[in-house]
Amino acid sequence: MVNATSDQVKAAMGEVTDRDDAPIIAAAKAAGVDVLLSFDRKHLHTRAVERFIDAPVLLPAAVLKKLKTEA
Repeated sequence: MVNATSDQVKAAMGEVTDRDDAPIIAAAKAAGVDVLLSFDRKHLHTRAVERFIDAPVLLPAAVLKKLKTEA
């Protein structure tokens, strides 16, 4: 588990449409995730978020498909 710093959260605020999501993407960036799994299509499935965390934001079905093809 990674907790983002207040500076990391502030940096993330410019990349999200809902400020409540900033800690989530700040922590994802700090953790260096390979993928962010989210049901939040409205706020997190954006190019800006993907660029910020340097990883795709995927729905669970897409993550399962990705895992199956990599296995």
